[in-house]
Amino acid sequence: MTDLLRALHLAERGELAPDDELRRLFGRCDFLVAQAGEDVAGALAFEIFRPAGFRPEPGHAVVMALTVAPAWRRRGVASRLIANLREALRGEGCASVLLYARPENKPALAFYRAMGFARDGEALTLMLIPP
Repeated sequence: MTDLLRALHLAERGELAPDDELRRLFGRCDFLVAQAGEDVAGALAFEIFRPAGFRPEPGHAVVMALTVAPAWRRRGVASRLIANLREALRGEGCASVLLYARPENKPALAFYRAMGFARDGEALTLMLIPP
């Protein structure tokens, strides 16, 4: 189980205050959580970065972690998390989402490509509004 899922499970059971461990692991990130009844099926941590300046400019988001509990893999949980992220970020006026996946993680790369991400150097980028 990843650190993100472990922290969410512990918080759910009241064994730690959610912000304590999540903030230690993921700083200022926001979270989307997929629940299946009482269980956490998956989670996504992301952070929005906005350029400093005098006129409003679109922000950009970075996915810091995306994880799905083993029992819930290949059941559409990650797809729903990405779809919810896309919707939330559009509402925030973000122009793109960036994430990193190891080159040897072929299943993850195929999933991200299927979700609309394109290789951009070492990262994968999903454009939310035209450049």
